[in-house]
Amino acid sequence: MDGIDLGPPMATLRSLGAVTKDDSATGFDPVSRGILQLDEAEKGVHRFFTYCHAWAPFISVQSCAELRQTPVLFLGICTVGMRFEGNNSLTSLLDQAVSRLLLRPSLTDVTLDSIRVLLLYAQWMPYTAEGNRYNEISAWAVLGLAVRYAQFLGLEASALSPFQACSSSNPAAITGDHLARIRVWYNLLTCDFNLMLTSGLPASLDPEASAQVARRFGGHRAAQQPADLRVAGLVELVALVHRAMRRGGDASGRKMNAEGLHALNVLLDEWEGY
Repeated sequence: MDGIDLGPPMATLRSLGAVTKDDSATGFDPVSRGILQLDEAEKGVHRFFTYCHAWAPFISVQSCAELRQTPVLFLGICTVGMRFEGNNSLTSLLDQAVSRLLLRPSLTDVTLDSIRVLLLYAQWMPYTAEGNRYNEISAWAVLGLAVRYAQFLGLEASALSPFQACSSSNPAAITGDHLARIRVWYNLLTCDFNLMLTSGLPASLDPEASAQVARRFGGHRAAQQPADLRVAGLVELVALVHRAMRRGGDASGRKMNAEGLHALNVLLDEWEGY
């Protein structure tokens, strides 16, 4: 990755050590580091929420000032919003931040915001002078790290249990924090499954429990529409395909026979008519 010496292991750790010495509250803030002017960062944040957010709505819309309270997330959003402007210093700083989450994390790094950063990185990998660096293996590796962080946090249970317990007569039991957690979980789940279908690499997550509360989430009065409802429908579709694959003994989604495809079509017809 740019800006880090990926030579022998000790050299890599020394390079990361230089990063962590400046990993204070502003260590990965691109404005504080002088990589961006504040007005440039504001434009990047605006572009992200205007043009990118709807495709993966797992971050609440926030101002530039609010985002700067979480420097690494702020950095990730700025990098996505400015990904075609050729700012290699910005890309390098994000590479360093993600490398730290992989190679030298601490307990304080295992947060919902760290998972958000990894999801940003996997879905909008930076452009460099050579072009788009995206490849399915790197996305699979980054999502795998996000899954490990989610497991450490117990994210699946904390995201789903409030909706499993919530009744239509008491929607107020769902808080903003509950909605934030399930949005991150659903994005991780759908990314994991989509990558499995496009690459043939194995998925890490089981969507069944998530699909059972998807409509309750999508129809909640505090849901962001139409984005949350679209995500809820996508989670249900993921579960249908997963069910058909499991019945046919197909772990990759690429070896379904005619019988399996017919069964999937029946499930899709039932879902569409529900």
